[in-house]
Amino acid sequence: MRRYTSGADATAAAATVPDVPCTKTDALCYGNRDQQLVNSLCEGVQCATMTHVLKLERHWRDVGRSNPAGGHFGCTADDAALCYGNRYSDMRSVYCGGKQCTTPDQAESLGVHWKFHGKNEGRKFGCAPSYESLCYGNRYIDLRRDVCGGGECKTQEQAFRLATHWKESGHLQGRRFGCDMTADAICYADRQEERIQLKAAAAVGPG
Repeated sequence: MRRYTSGADATAAAATVPDVPCTKTDALCYGNRDQQLVNSLCEGVQCATMTHVLKLERHWRDVGRSNPAGGHFGCTADDAALCYGNRYSDMRSVYCGGKQCTTPDQAESLGVHWKFHGKNEGRKFGCAPSYESLCYGNRYIDLRRDVCGGGECKTQEQAFRLATHWKESGHLQGRRFGCDMTADAICYADRQEERIQLKAAAAVGPG
């Protein structure tokens, strides 16, 4: 947590501290924008799972928002285009060299593709919440085998395929979609803890 060294500073902080962001898709955008965060918090592949969400929200609270170079929490227009590209393997092959789409130039090209082609092809643009679909896939052995190659479901492309499976057949089979726990409750608890600590620091005064 961020620390304040004087009573005056703590009093001002307690009055003005913004709400800790709790939007899970925004957390994933925050992480995927920075390769160092992808490497350190998301196994070096892609931030997509609920575990990644929790790690990234905590990183933002403890480090990112107090660091001038910490980056933007949330999804930008470039992020929306990059999510679009990463959702489809053929788009990654054509526009991103077969790897994750990460750069502003790639985002610009992907945005143009969506405008003139992708929209008419019925493709999905933007950053959809991937974690609920991934939890769905990881809950069932057959989905992990058929959609995720037998391992853990953890990419945006897998999330999109799993969401499609749920809409087309999963709900008819009585399967359960989503995660057993959400980041919202944990985010709320951490936010309340931080406010209590700031108020306590303000009450103590100059040390």
